[in-house]
Amino acid sequence: MRKLFFSAIAAGAALSVAIASPASAAYTGPASWNTAGLKPVIVETGQYAWSIDGLGTLDGTGNIQVEKPAGGTVHKAYFVAAQVQDGSKPTLNTPSSILLNGSAVTFQYESLNASGDDSNAFNNYFADVTSLVSSTIDGQSAGVNNITVDEGGLDVEGTALVVLFNDSTVDVATVVLAFGNSSPSGDSFTLAFNALSAPQTQDLQMSVGISYSYNLDGDSRDGWQSSSIYVNDTLMTDIAGSFDDCEEADQETDCNDGALLTVGGVGGATTNPTIPSSDTWSQAADDELYSLTPFVEVGDTSITVKTSNPSSDDNIFLDAFYLKHIVATVDDGLADTGFDPSSSALGAFAVLSAGVASVVVARRRKA
Repeated sequence: MRKLFFSAIAAGAALSVAIASPASAAYTGPASWNTAGLKPVIVETGQYAWSIDGLGTLDGTGNIQVEKPAGGTVHKAYFVAAQVQDGSKPTLNTPSSILLNGSAVTFQYESLNASGDDSNAFNNYFADVTSLVSSTIDGQSAGVNNITVDEGGLDVEGTALVVLFNDSTVDVATVVLAFGNSSPSGDSFTLAFNALSAPQTQDLQMSVGISYSYNLDGDSRDGWQSSSIYVNDTLMTDIAGSFDDCEEADQETDCNDGALLTVGGVGGATTNPTIPSSDTWSQAADDELYSLTPFVEVGDTSITVKTSNPSSDDNIFLDAFYLKHIVATVDDGLADTGFDPSSSALGAFAVLSAGVASVVVARRRKA
């Protein structure tokens, strides 16, 4: 079983230890898999700010956004191509025809269609693209900036870009990027820990990346194509999905297959959706960026995230966690590269199973 071990850290002396010893972990499992579920392919601990954005475009080109903090410099950047059709699959470790910032993306990991239904072709690809974007982003002004994406003629539903910034003004945090493919039966992602002895729960964020979800404002509940997400058995949202990151002139009329993508991040807020949700769809009601804080209290011993997808046709390909005041070491599928959290001893976390996912079966309606 793949595990990550976490501990909460307090301010002051314990925090200074974490600052002096940033950690990263490299995924050591297979580069290609066709089993369901998400794998934690990236774990980074340090003084990092993050930026996440997605892009869905019908003409194959567009801009993906990066929100740069003042004084921040790029530590790492990661890129995902979501729902690549079978005839367009790139070859791992070989420059693909997909261009980011004008340069070919070389993918290191692929999560291939696990549904058994080739018509869905939910093949997802992951790459470290730090070398392709760091100098450009470092030279940009603070705030929201654009990076060009060219899908290179491939049949891709959309793309996502995650950038971690070195930022001495923020507290230590651990970033976990779980990447993979939707499970036909659904999955859960559990952070288990010793009872928290301090309120290290004030900035726990989660971003979800979903492709192939289609809803229009005003759609009635019985026609929704969306996912429900539960945290510690409490419903956080039942309206995750749709195409918030479709870059077309009129989302309501122009967004369709080939551009159906949403990723929680730039332009979003961690304000969680209202529960219960309305019986009619509202695109603005859920931006796929969430706060886990309302679901965690001092003394809790786990955070469990579960998903379900009643429409049976959405592809959750990315689940990203930003855990402030948390440091991590790992074992089994991820290799620890030198951070010992034992100095803080305020609670230990372990990711028990990876795979926030939904079901993939039918082709969706066209507008």
